[in-house]
Amino acid sequence: MEYILIFDIAKNKNAYCFIDSLKNIIIDSALIVNKKDDFDNLYNIVKHYNNLIVIMESTSISFSS
Repeated sequence: MEYILIFDIAKNKNAYCFIDSLKNIIIDSALIVNKKDDFDNLYNIVKHYNNLIVIMESTSISFSS
């Protein structure tokens, strides 16, 4: 089975969820602050899952002319 960690990237916080390939929710939609401690906590949860896929939505970037 594959496990999928999905991120919606933002400047200060990221939304994420964690599901398996059968669409079972492991972690429902949640927010994570862009701080090392928060990412360490999430890593400690997901590191036990084999076949982990991470998907990150690209951010929209505005350029001034």
